[in-house]
Amino acid sequence: MSSEHPNPTVRFDRLAMVLRVKPKDGTTKAFVLATLYAIVDGERFTLRAIPVDSLSNKEEIIEELLDYAEKMVDIGTLYVDREFFTVDCIKAVKKRKVKFLMPAIKNDRVKEEIEEGNPRVVDFEYGVKRKEPVNFNLGIVENDDGEGVSS
Repeated sequence: MSSEHPNPTVRFDRLAMVLRVKPKDGTTKAFVLATLYAIVDGERFTLRAIPVDSLSNKEEIIEELLDYAEKMVDIGTLYVDREFFTVDCIKAVKKRKVKFLMPAIKNDRVKEEIEEGNPRVVDFEYGVKRKEPVNFNLGIVENDDGEGVSS
């Protein structure tokens, strides 16, 4: 009987962590992990990995990873993936007073800044329609193709 009807709790738990991803080598679904790693003398060490599902809160993830990082290492510069380019995540990093570098998502306002020319750094206000937007330095640089990119 159990071979015909797999345990629904176990199956649900595993499937809840499988997310759709950009197609790569014929794969469209994957287990997704938010990882924290340190680079010491050019060597990469994974310090923590958190499973992510479709309901995961990015701010809580970055808070948890930063809490752990602060216990384990002195943070020089924090490099953050573009997926965390949200008002709440940027606020979470800024309140720790940590230097950080994060690629910006090219929304309409970021594209306008890119069109103004590069290289340059601008004081950028993000989340302007919210009660409490966040300000940070937006760096506009040129990639190898001569196109403006931001971080």
